[in-house]
Amino acid sequence: MNNLVIFHLKRFWDGEDLWEEIRSGRKTIEWREAKSYWIRRLLGYETLAQTSQKIVNFTKGLIVHKTWFVVGYPKNNLPRLEADIVGLLYYPKTEQFGIKIANAKEVIKSH
Repeated sequence: MNNLVIFHLKRFWDGEDLWEEIRSGRKTIEWREAKSYWIRRLLGYETLAQTSQKIVNFTKGLIVHKTWFVVGYPKNNLPRLEADIVGLLYYPKTEQFGIKIANAKEVIKSH
């Protein structure tokens, strides 16, 4: 079981600098479509059961608790932002995950 997930970002989205928003702590939720890839990476399931709930809290079922954010696909994943995954909500209506993040810090060179 891998305890790390990497999110590849576009630096700017809709006029916002996503890197800076995450680094500063202003952006605390990363959105991803609830496709089978993310279901397996975050929860270890193959699929999600149908539900009539408006929001499903999967925080207790998370199998990863650390994340890296990188812009594009840089060599050695540097520079990157390292953060904790502190929550996972599923929104069935839009079929999206809201991945709650905290404690983002910038890493410029290898440890």
